[in-house]
Amino acid sequence: MEAEKVGKRYYNEAFGQDGEARELYRPLLEALEGLGPEEVAERHGRANAKLRELGATFNLPDEGDEPDGDRILPADWTPRLIPKDHWEGLSAGLLQRGRAINAWLADLHEGRGDAVPDEVIGSSAFYAQGGGPSFGTSLPCPVRVYGPDVVHLGGGEYVVLEDNARLPSGVAYSEAVRRAGLAAFPELFEPYRVYGMYEYYRALRSALEAAAAPGIEEPGLAVVSGGRDDPAFFEHERIAATCGLKLLTLGELGLRGGEVFSRTDGSRVDVIYRRFDDGLLPNDLPELAEAYMRGRVDIVNSPGVGIADDKGVFPYVPAMIEHYLGEAPILPNAPPSPSSTPNSGRRPWNACRSSS
Repeated sequence: MEAEKVGKRYYNEAFGQDGEARELYRPLLEALEGLGPEEVAERHGRANAKLRELGATFNLPDEGDEPDGDRILPADWTPRLIPKDHWEGLSAGLLQRGRAINAWLADLHEGRGDAVPDEVIGSSAFYAQGGGPSFGTSLPCPVRVYGPDVVHLGGGEYVVLEDNARLPSGVAYSEAVRRAGLAAFPELFEPYRVYGMYEYYRALRSALEAAAAPGIEEPGLAVVSGGRDDPAFFEHERIAATCGLKLLTLGELGLRGGEVFSRTDGSRVDVIYRRFDDGLLPNDLPELAEAYMRGRVDIVNSPGVGIADDKGVFPYVPAMIEHYLGEAPILPNAPPSPSSTPNSGRRPWNACRSSS
């Protein structure tokens, strides 16, 4: 069972320091003991087979003894339990954090970006000189899909490791693991009331619909992917199918009369759920930049929001919460690693336009 370090100690999710099972985990551990080692091993194989059946694989290049091709997502089939009160605190803290990051990005779009020093902003590889991130035409909401990483230090204390605003991913893989776990180990879930994951897809579709320009009653929505060569293509495909969205690549988009449309069926695209690096836009479809700047299409998450993921910006998120929301942070940052350095690499495309 996974444990996190707390000072010079380690926190075990399932067992106390006396070696006794924590109350929350007792039904789960009893169910595992009842199955026995041989049955558990057989169920592991069954769960992995279910993952492959669902298509939850990564297309990865050769790595040592592993052949090139699709590999299932490695999973620990012993569920990790988060009590309801912990989950409620996490939800409140992460929503607070997301609101503050959006407020800062909107401020940065207007050329200010209070709460983060100018030298930190200017030195980021995710910041385009002369302009901040762009956002949709209806609401100043540059980040509509937010995927932070958190760690449990023990006793309900959670800290944030990093903010993922540029291309947060993983929900479809988490759903596949949940489905495979329920199929192979129903006994482990039966003692608990487990929150469903499937409401996420309805919430995602609603967020994309909200990104459309005012006056569009039935917006055309599309997941735009790097295609089958993208390691996470399973997720792109799963989200498109479950949310009722088109699944396209940049090459399957076109411009006609200033509008973006799908070359596959000729339908208009009003909102793009971007699942490719925004640095591809000026090279693969430069006309899209003009349509975006004119407000003829919105892109989720907005180009340029990767600056919120920068390791140099990360320490200032609590200050964003205090400055823009007037609240004390619910979740603290994890302390920085001595070896951590700001992100570096190719500067992405970053169109700056007004929201009018």
